[in-house]
Order: sequence, then structure tokens, then C-alpha cells
Amino acid sequence: MEGIIPQTVNLNARANQFRLANTNDYNVVVDLNSKISGNANRPKATGKLTVRNGFVFLQDFGENTIEEIQLDGEEISSFSPYDSLAIDMVFEIQRNFFVRNRNYLDMEIELVGTLDAQKETNGDLSLFGSLRGINGYVRPLGKLFKLEDASFTFSGPIDNPDLDIRSKYVPPTRQKGESVELFYVIEGTAITPEFTFESNPSMEQSDIICYTLFGKPCYSLESWQSVFAGGDSPSATDVLTDVLLDEVEALATRELGVDVVQIDNSGSTGSTSIKTGWYINQRTFFAIINEISGSTPKTLFTLEYILSENWDLIITQGDDVRRGIDFRYQFDY
Repeated sequence: MEGIIPQTVNLNARANQFRLANTNDYNVVVDLNSKISGNANRPKATGKLTVRNGFVFLQDFGENTIEEIQLDGEEISSFSPYDSLAIDMVFEIQRNFFVRNRNYLDMEIELVGTLDAQKETNGDLSLFGSLRGINGYVRPLGKLFKLEDASFTFSGPIDNPDLDIRSKYVPPTRQKGESVELFYVIEGTAITPEFTFESNPSMEQSDIICYTLFGKPCYSLESWQSVFAGGDSPSATDVLTDVLLDEVEALATRELGVDVVQIDNSGSTGSTSIKTGWYINQRTFFAIINEISGSTPKTLFTLEYILSENWDLIITQGDDVRRGIDFRYQFDY
């Protein structure tokens, strides 16, 4: 082709179940019916792209924004075929496309909808339109909130849509005829989301916390549960509210004056366990584990001592048969 410089192009591009992306963060299979035409150095793509299935993981969702920097002397590519391409297409998502999050908030939402994709030559891709959530869940604090409604509205930037996500959890209650609904709401944008809790009937934040953790109001809690939920202390309640709305373990350990806070809801019985621990010294760790199961909570005390690089001594004392001394061997490889 040396010496031959095309002036115009007129290409038809079609694809069926074409894997457009396949990484840990993106996986997209599409059908394509498009046309690329115009000046060879400044072509324009038109037509339709239909997403058959796939997923995308949100990046730094709910985390502090990290400023992008450029080192002195770092070169930026001045030309690429994508930069020279203009786009005026329709993106349609029919089904089986999921938005997920893997860090602080465990979340999965199935989206459908149609977007207009626009891009000028040497410009950034912009999306316009709205995607609707039809199925999914959000799991704050280990509780499964089922999706009620969700919308992702794009008005330009592809990585920062407006969010309106509402999910519901109905805690088990022991009082006959009592019905409580808890809602976890995500608003704002993908880069700066806002997390809030609501309830029906309307309750104070402290009671929402108690129902989320223990399935009953604060005045019905056992003494140890009341202490953890904040009791009558506004400052403690505020801290626990922030714990629910932000990174649970990091904020709890920083504000409540303990070294380790772990909240686990993955047990086979569906019960919740709350582990609170302190490092007495570099070798010794003491923890209190409260398990919420049925009508009677169970409390365990553990003392762990590092014997060597691979061996630990664990002393357990509980209010049931789980008590005694264990040796644990672990090897990192």
C-alpha cells in the first residue's frame, strides 16, 4: 500500500456474540451492526451495539478519590485510531449484564436499557440515557438487602453516572404482628456516592442500627448488645451510624478504641457474630466473640498467644461446650 493514501472509507462492521472485553474488571459480549465512513483520517462510526451479557466492576466505589498525577518527562501518545474516530451509536443492554463491587460494599445489580454514545474526533466518549436495575442485592454489614429499584443516569462522563439505588431488608422479629422494613439507599454519583438508611415505620438511626444488627429495637437488647449499639450515648450511636454507612471495620477500630472489629454473617445458621479484640502485646491477643443465634446470644472469650513463627496457642472459654486449649499451625507459602 506504499504510496497509496486513501481519502475516504466506507466499511460495514457486523458481529455476533463477539467478546469485546475480557479482563478481571470487564467482561462484555456484544452483537454489532455498524458503519464506519467519512474521511480516512477522521472517520465516523454509526449504528447499534447490543450487549448480550457481561459484567463490570466499579472502581474505587465509595473510596476517596485518588488524584491522577503525571511524572515529569512522561510522554502521552498524541495519536491513535480511536482518538481520530467519531462515534454516533446506540448502545442497548438487553439482559444478563451486571454491575458489581468487590471492596467495602458487596453489591450486584443487573441492568437493562438503552444509551446514546457520542464522541467527537480527538474527544472523550460520552453516554446519555438511563439504565434500570431489574434484579440484584446490596450487602451492607453482612445483611442481604434485596434490590427494590435502581437507575444509573448518564449525562456525559461514562464513569460517573447519577445513582438512585434502593434496596430492602426485612429483619426477623419475635413480636407477633410486628412488621419492620429497612432500606439501604445509595444516591449521588459513582465517584461521590452517598449512603443512607431508612425504615418503615420511621425510626431513629439508633433503632435502625439495632434492627439491622439484632432484629429488635434498642430497648429490647441484652446489656452487651446495647453497649455495642451505642446505648443512650449520642456519640456512640453516631459512631455506629458511621460504621454502618462507611467502612465497617476500619472506622470501628479507629473510633471505638479497639484493635480489631469483625462482623461476620456467613455462618451456616445465618447468625451474626461480632468479634472485638485487643492486642495486649506483640504476642498476645484477647477477643470477645458475640454470636446472635435464635433468642439467646452466645459469648466466647479467646486468648491467642504466638509460640513461634508457625504455632499459636489458643485458649477458648464459652458458655457452651466450646471451651478448652488448641494449638494452631499455619504456614504461609
